[in-house]
Amino acid sequence: MLDLINAYENYLSKVKQASANTVFSYMRDIRQFSAWLQLTKAVNVDDAKQMDITDYLTHLEQTGRSKSTVSRSLASLKNFYGYVVSSGFLELSPITVDIHVERGEKKPPQILTGKEVELLL
Repeated sequence: MLDLINAYENYLSKVKQASANTVFSYMRDIRQFSAWLQLTKAVNVDDAKQMDITDYLTHLEQTGRSKSTVSRSLASLKNFYGYVVSSGFLELSPITVDIHVERGEKKPPQILTGKEVELLL
């Protein structure tokens, strides 16, 4: 299980050449999911089922995680399982149907007033 996660981290950084921030975020999401699986279901990431992923996302929502965090976690899991299947570690991804999470609302940019610009200058 840990080798699978390490292989994915190597893939992100060496093959996809993802930014350090992307690698850090994706790996944090995958490791948190892995730890939650071990704690609550006594299952490894390579044995996870779609219901486990749905339960995890529900858990994130119920513990007050933002919608954007839940959405990013789902994206991380989809990417991870896509890699696992394409690399031949698993035959099928546990994400077999689209799982939808509500995205966080976009906040409008804050624009400085004329007075604030003058104060800055």
